Amino acid sequence: MGTGSGPCPMLLVPSPYLVVSAHATPRAKLAFFDLGGVQLELIQPIGEDSAWAEGLRDREGFHHLAFWTEDMHAEKAQLGECDIECAQRGDMGPGQYAYFDAANNLGTWIELLQHKRPEGE
Repeated sequence: MGTGSGPCPMLLVPSPYLVVSAHATPRAKLAFFDLGGVQLELIQPIGEDSAWAEGLRDREGFHHLAFWTEDMHAEKAQLGECDIECAQRGDMGPGQYAYFDAANNLGTWIELLQHKRPEGE
């Protein structure tokens, strides 16, 4: 990476993430780069049971765009109205993430991130 990129923490999912998915046990190696206002994620799926592997079955390269949200439920409902369904979600500390397969609609997947889950979830 170029000058100015931040440290590159490596993660192995599913620990410490709780993943609720149509997929059995999503696993991947993840590397994150802070490029000053843009976060680049390199994701290597391990096995076939994940949204990451599914998104690469018919094509390689760019997998998703990520957006922070304050209301995961409202965003999920809005995407559902456009026939874009949640393919994988998981808890990450006090927050959560969800992947939506929008490849047929938008040409890419969408990831929603929420800093804090609502009470009771």
